Amino acid sequence: MIIVKNRELLIPENERYIGTNYDSRSENRQFKISRFLQEGTDLSALTFRLDITYPDRTKDTVILDRDVHDDHILLTWNIASAQLAQPGTQYIQLRATDENLEVRWSSFMAQVYVERHMNAAGSYTGDLSELEQMEAQFDAFYSAELRRQENEAARQENETTRVEAETARETAFTDAINAFNRDREDLEGMVDVARSWAVGGTGTREGEDVDNAKYYAETVEWQSPKSYSYYDEWNETLYLTLADGEVVPDNEFYRMKGSVANWEGLPSTRVVGDVYNVESEFTLNGQTYPAGTNVVWTGTEWDPLAGVQDLDSYMQEGDMSALTNAEISDLLS
Repeated sequence: MIIVKNRELLIPENERYIGTNYDSRSENRQFKISRFLQEGTDLSALTFRLDITYPDRTKDTVILDRDVHDDHILLTWNIASAQLAQPGTQYIQLRATDENLEVRWSSFMAQVYVERHMNAAGSYTGDLSELEQMEAQFDAFYSAELRRQENEAARQENETTRVEAETARETAFTDAINAFNRDREDLEGMVDVARSWAVGGTGTREGEDVDNAKYYAETVEWQSPKSYSYYDEWNETLYLTLADGEVVPDNEFYRMKGSVANWEGLPSTRVVGDVYNVESEFTLNGQTYPAGTNVVWTGTEWDPLAGVQDLDSYMQEGDMSALTNAEISDLLS
């Protein structure tokens, strides 16, 4: 590394030989310079060039790459084949200016060497002007800028597509939520209507508490122990709806509920078709029924399932006597 100290270029001996006239962009040299001059001037905003005088006294200028640090600046010279075309001693000198050429600074000159290669073909075509270097750098920058703009356009197009897709997704999601809420409200409304006609108490219909199925079921007077519900043509069976709401086939109208010890033991809570066995003798409507008689609730009263036959008008066994032979002959004559 070449140290710049008090404008002097301190070049290590092994770095004075910058290549041979055969080389091309295989060597570079770095210059380390203090960022601030003794009077406090900051050199980091300046553009640095390396002025070169070739052995044939022609001149060239190279723009150096710059890497700014807190207290120093690193300058890199990438050595091109044009700067190695003439073997011999070259004189180099750093130069820096701001964009308005108001601040200018330069180092002292120093010597570097180019060795001759025994088989190197001549390739030097003249001075590589600073303008040509700037044009080459501009072309590279312009190409990079074009690529950047193309990439930015592609990025913006992708972003537009993404935003449109996101907007469409959010719209579809919102529409789905709104449709779901509408369907739910409609369903809730239908549920309220169904509940109103079934049991009332929803506040959706005037007079619904006395105009619903439950009200009519609770207030209807049973005119028959049987209330037919519907007829199943497939099974050819007539179904009945009992007072407690149970639906049973007509042939299963009677329901055996068990036994009670006596008449007084029959339950006060019963439905049409309930059948109990009364284990003791009892009297009902002036008739006496033996123990073990079954009774059924008709909806208005308990009805014994076994009737009582009055035999007082019939001939009794004690009223009968054996026929005499004369009576038998009369009957046969």
